[in-house]
Amino acid sequence: MPPVDPAPPPEGGGRPRPAAIGIDFGTSKCCVAAVRDGRVDVLENELGQKTTPFCVAFNSQQRLVGSDALDQAVVNCANTVHAVKSFLGRTYEEVKDMSSLCGIEKNYYDNECQPRNLWTSSRGPRNPLGNAQRLAVKYAAQVAGLEVLELINETTAAGVAFVDNRTVKTPAVIAVVDFGAGKLDVSIMKVRDGSVQVMAAAGNTNIGGCNLDDELVDHCVGVIQGRHEYIVKEKKQRERLRIACVKAKK
Repeated sequence: MPPVDPAPPPEGGGRPRPAAIGIDFGTSKCCVAAVRDGRVDVLENELGQKTTPFCVAFNSQQRLVGSDALDQAVVNCANTVHAVKSFLGRTYEEVKDMSSLCGIEKNYYDNECQPRNLWTSSRGPRNPLGNAQRLAVKYAAQVAGLEVLELINETTAAGVAFVDNRTVKTPAVIAVVDFGAGKLDVSIMKVRDGSVQVMAAAGNTNIGGCNLDDELVDHCVGVIQGRHEYIVKEKKQRERLRIACVKAKK
């Protein structure tokens, strides 16, 4: 990711003001943007991509993040984690009937699961954002050397963007729908005099693009079993199906 130039110094000289970036911390992807000369620029990562897959993998030699982790997911599915954001603030008690999808079983203490210095922190976690998730987000930013100025969910950010871009005549009441990889959020907002007031909000973390992927995989498994009398059991086979289903969905 290219460095962000600091804001120009104030009139009369002095030290340049520090620059701020916005990080879209999604379930399947991360995106980083900065304001330059009054324009929002989406920054590219080291591969020249404007979004980075939210995938982390480990092997005997190194830690992989993003596209590098995604590319080896089939051969190393037991040590590859997708949609890391979905695990924020979750507990073991919430895991039910998932033994068929778990490649390995191993327990860790909280202090053994500290985030490493990845190039992303987060902005816009799931809605509603619980206290445990907020603490996890802020701690990850601290480890990455970033200062969190504000946490804001995606629908509120979209409402603010409407106001900034002056695409809505005020006063007005708008509905913002965010159908992401990990959740579905709907917010009703009142826009007036450059401000946004959230009147009502609702969401479901069990409806998202990742859930569609799982349904597609289950459908394909059923078709394969019905037509060829073959049961898909191996994790690598299911991972290949998942990757193919994601490509077909796009």
